Amino acid sequence: MNSVSMIEVEVKGRVSEEQMERVRDLISDWNLLGEEIQDDTYFSHPLRDFNESDEALRIRIVGDNHTLTYKGPKLDSVSKTREELEVPTSPEMEGILERLGFRPVARIRKTRRNYRREGMVLSIDDVENLGTFIEIEADSNSPEDARGLLEIFDSLDLESETRSYLELFLEGSH
Repeated sequence: MNSVSMIEVEVKGRVSEEQMERVRDLISDWNLLGEEIQDDTYFSHPLRDFNESDEALRIRIVGDNHTLTYKGPKLDSVSKTREELEVPTSPEMEGILERLGFRPVARIRKTRRNYRREGMVLSIDDVENLGTFIEIEADSNSPEDARGLLEIFDSLDLESETRSYLELFLEGSH
């Protein structure tokens, strides 16, 4: 099992039906990578408040694959650029975390459709109890790339949402 450490450079925003038409126009010549259901369980730390430290720990299940992910604090105020560490894991990881004092705090389930073009991946997320969002992620690890992603958001008349799905869920923003 190999862990992956990187800076995740992405922007995200809620999409209305009107805006979704513009998104469909934008991605008409992008490559469809596929669709998947992601089932994420987020955990609280036994000794520190991830809400205050702006961190997250989750297990994502897609099909039979389980991935443990740590997300560090956001590196800027307009995008969701942050350090991310991922490692493939097994179904037993949740039990291990619970025995170490971590507690599940939320379960976020979404259907994600991914599209790729010119060093970017655009995801359309239908998130249970939250709505429809798009995320655009740069292939590089450079926080400066967030500016180019924000330009695409501006062209779609979208506002960047810096809160995570977990934060939106816990705040009750439906």
